[in-house]
Amino acid sequence: MGLLIEEPFATSFRRVCMFDAPIDTVHGRSLILQTAMPTILGYFVYDLALACLVSETSMERLITIHHILCVVVWPISYHYQAGCFYLLYMMAAELSTPFLWLVVYFLPRYKVTGPFYIFMGLVMVLVFFVIRVLPGPALLNSLISSQSYWKDVNTPVYALAMVTLPLPSLLFTYWFVRILQGMVGALAGPDKKEV
Repeated sequence: MGLLIEEPFATSFRRVCMFDAPIDTVHGRSLILQTAMPTILGYFVYDLALACLVSETSMERLITIHHILCVVVWPISYHYQAGCFYLLYMMAAELSTPFLWLVVYFLPRYKVTGPFYIFMGLVMVLVFFVIRVLPGPALLNSLISSQSYWKDVNTPVYALAMVTLPLPSLLFTYWFVRILQGMVGALAGPDKKEV
């Protein structure tokens, strides 16, 4: 959300998506980030607990690792004001999570099927793709092309950023493939469903 309305992040996001380079995606303060950080970290703890309680599949283990990294790394990035652009993007990416939980866990739990379930599944896939997968190549490109802006960042924070910032784009793509596999399995029928 902050990427859409808060300057200079909105302009930077448009430029990143157009593969303009180089752009300073490293420095900057964000009032939205400052305001939302406690809430989003609390949400991650809630979502982490929910993932642990619902089931023990490899997908939930990846979600668990992803959320633990966010709870640890995001405050460090925010404190050192290093890569807040990426934090804002990742916060905005969480806008797709309610659709995911609704379609993957809650509707099946309450045995909701039929046209509503199919419609919500299609909405979830579209939202997940547009918000999480589609920007991935541009964000990875911006991470590479913005290296000159990372020079004044503390070395351990820089190393942490370079190890963790590419992970969401990779995980989002992996999860999207898994979601598509689940849809194909659901369309194939209950006898042929792959999980």
